[in-house]
Amino acid sequence: MFEKSKKTLIGDGAYAGFVQAAVATAPNATAVPIASGDYGYVMYVQNGASMQRRVSEIMPGDIVEIHDAKFTNVDVDASELYAA
Repeated sequence: MFEKSKKTLIGDGAYAGFVQAAVATAPNATAVPIASGDYGYVMYVQNGASMQRRVSEIMPGDIVEIHDAKFTNVDVDASELYAA
């Protein structure tokens, strides 16, 4: 899928279409309800430096949705920033 994405759009070009196409390629994955925009349970919520909800760790296969994020380059090891 990564190589294909260099040449063409995946899904319909929207983020929801990309998620649906990606999940469709995973064996035994449950279909994503695109109409509702609901991908399941909220596991982790963070606002700035403060964590607001953490039900579980983010695991392989989870769908991560990021809103209004600002990524900056810091000279700190990520394990120091996000230590449990």
